[in-house]
Amino acid sequence: MPMKRLLLPVSLLALVLLSGCLDLAYQQEFRADGSSSLTYTMDFAKTVKLVEQASETQKQLQESQGPSVSWTVEINYLDEESGLTKTETGFLSGTLDTADKEGTLYCSIGGFTCKASGKTAEAGGSLKLDLTNEMDSAIVIRDILVEGDNAPSDCQFPADASSGAEAGAALAPVMCTGITTPKQEEAKDSLAEFQKTLDQMCVNITTKNPDVSCRKEGYKIIAGKEFKNGEGYSFTKSDGFPNIKYSVEVSKLPAFSGGESALGGGVGGVQAQGGEAEGIEFKNETTAAGFAMLASSGIEVTYTVKMPGKIVKAEGGSIDEKENTAEFDVLELVKDGENAVVESEELNAPYVAGAGTVGLIVLVLLVYFLVLKPPPSVPAAAPPLAP
Repeated sequence: MPMKRLLLPVSLLALVLLSGCLDLAYQQEFRADGSSSLTYTMDFAKTVKLVEQASETQKQLQESQGPSVSWTVEINYLDEESGLTKTETGFLSGTLDTADKEGTLYCSIGGFTCKASGKTAEAGGSLKLDLTNEMDSAIVIRDILVEGDNAPSDCQFPADASSGAEAGAALAPVMCTGITTPKQEEAKDSLAEFQKTLDQMCVNITTKNPDVSCRKEGYKIIAGKEFKNGEGYSFTKSDGFPNIKYSVEVSKLPAFSGGESALGGGVGGVQAQGGEAEGIEFKNETTAAGFAMLASSGIEVTYTVKMPGKIVKAEGGSIDEKENTAEFDVLELVKDGENAVVESEELNAPYVAGAGTVGLIVLVLLVYFLVLKPPPSVPAAAPPLAP
């Protein structure tokens, strides 16, 4: 069977996570009514440097080697013990020798150990196979077929050599001729391919998640969604005097629903039946196990909370006084198995205004009665009687 190639987009996220070249940031802004908007940002700036380095290495490697090939191999042979004709298959892949460059071919063929070397047409156009019979019985090879682009057209044993071998014995070298010179492929622009992958991410996310917004800024993918109280958090509001107090306890960072495109739950989150991401639960052993790998890779996952009023408490995190936000390290929350708790407060304007109005009325009455109200009139004294 032909050897399958592993393409960059297939393993992109795994590569990025394991190399620690991705920063993840959650930001959730809570409103006084308990609703919230969650923004999820994937920053690939570090990844770009990794891709650029890989692209340059790939380019240098291609320039230093001959053209690459990928061929299938089929060996038909007689099993002398059973008397049956059998087939072993495998592959040949790698690079060919040129007039000025040395190539490397990798060989794997069923019940044989194999070494191979090949040359381009300009360098001789031949393929040499050194085979050892690793099967339990003696064999006689009937024919060897090599197929694929630019593959040799004819493979033969030397005229004076036997095509048979005992179990564990080496066969005479096989020489194949008729190789044509493959076209030297230009090194792929990995950064351009990576950019295309980023461009497609928002399309995939919004297609599968109509209620999710998504945009691309440079090397950042920013997605957002609205949530209600009870969807991963518990929000309370207490009217008091002189302040209104707010409190939120976040037990889970909600996932943006949509199976494979789910954000949040797709990175260290818990997967439910059917592949739906359940989000990142702080008090969950499965989540902790997944994030242990992320922590060892050097990846950063942050969670920022905005609240109505002034934040006065951030249990499990820290307060940024300048920005009036609570900052959390998600890896630490998951490691410690602790929920994120944030409290804030703001002046209760209606109560204060009402109290002020009452006070003003009382003051006006006091001024009126004590200062402005005229004293009661005193009746004039009667004139004295005449003697």
